[in-house]
Amino acid sequence: MKKVIGFVIFGVVVTIFSIGWLDKFIKNKEGIDFNLDKFVPLITGAIAIVLYHLERHREKSNAAKIILQEIRRAENSINNVRNLCPLETISVLPTNSWGKYQHLFLSDLDQDELGLISNFYELCSVIDKEVRNHQASLRIANDEKRKVIQKKLLDLAGESGGDEAKYKGARDKILKIFHEETYFFKPHAPDSIISRCIPNIKDVTTSSCGEKLKFIARIK
Repeated sequence: MKKVIGFVIFGVVVTIFSIGWLDKFIKNKEGIDFNLDKFVPLITGAIAIVLYHLERHREKSNAAKIILQEIRRAENSINNVRNLCPLETISVLPTNSWGKYQHLFLSDLDQDELGLISNFYELCSVIDKEVRNHQASLRIANDEKRKVIQKKLLDLAGESGGDEAKYKGARDKILKIFHEETYFFKPHAPDSIISRCIPNIKDVTTSSCGEKLKFIARIK
């Protein structure tokens, strides 16, 4: 892009100097009236139009790269969900740029392709929300578990009557039970919603619109 802009500016400068030289040359000829000032607005307008289209092209290319990056990450996360990876380790859609940039691709993608990407982002947003709900439930459960353990240890300290050996023996038994217990209560809703969404998600990167986005982003 910088090379293109450089060539454009170079071409404009050469053109201005050429017209300036031509202006002096023609003015030396009798009976010919040539005014360079008349061409300045035209040249300025042409430069503005060229730079505007170059900037729009750069913006679209960068937007396509961002969207492809988000989609690839989401597709990998969705595959992890399909493979029953623990939801605690998954982040499906930390950023959503499609709503911000989709207007840039209205002339490049047809309605079905635009719909595919919009549907992908919508479902991934729902799944990401439910994954975060699941993770929040786990954090709450762990916090409550720590509170229960701490209270139980305080109770044991009072019940031991100062007998350190008795306290340590009871403490170790309690901690062993709590550490070996991995079950925690979680609402059924997040898993149910995720299970309903997963089958309706179609991959984007291998579709026709994915290929178009790669072309716009100049990614092979």
